[in-house]
Amino acid sequence: MSGGRKERAVKTNDFETMYVAGLQEAEALAMTVAEGLTELYPSADDPELRETLRAHAIDARANAIRLKSLLNCHGRLLDADVDGSVDALFALARHSMATTERGPLRDMALISLVQRIEHHEIAIYGTLAAYAKVLGRQDEKVTLGAILEEDRATDEDLTAIASRLAVPVPMAAVDRSLGVVAA
Repeated sequence: MSGGRKERAVKTNDFETMYVAGLQEAEALAMTVAEGLTELYPSADDPELRETLRAHAIDARANAIRLKSLLNCHGRLLDADVDGSVDALFALARHSMATTERGPLRDMALISLVQRIEHHEIAIYGTLAAYAKVLGRQDEKVTLGAILEEDRATDEDLTAIASRLAVPVPMAAVDRSLGVVAA
């Protein structure tokens, strides 16, 4: 095992197989995001942030269902890669929520971590939409593109909330809340 990923039992030797494996990874990611945000959104003090995270948890669960539907069209499941990076970010977010006092600083730390997850989702859905286009799967491209746009909108909403919450805070406090040790 390396980099938090397990070896794939089925070798990817064609583009279609790689695409189906990506869909499976995306479905698992969507469920992880739904569960993680459902756990974390009550930690947000800012009402707009709390509602944005709650709504995205609901959207992620719906996206998992949409992705499962796409997978069903392919009629096969692979022993696809398991990407632990989002699990690690949720663990860091839980730690940050437990070790940072309630208020804007903690909300900003939460936003920072959730945006990293959003960027991961954006990368996966953008790639899969491009693959669907190449494979001539227009309906799937449209579905994946819609999910991609939802995640981009959530990312923009989080950026706007972070900008509103931004207040001068001691850099050491920011570094500790994000799990970074200042040099």
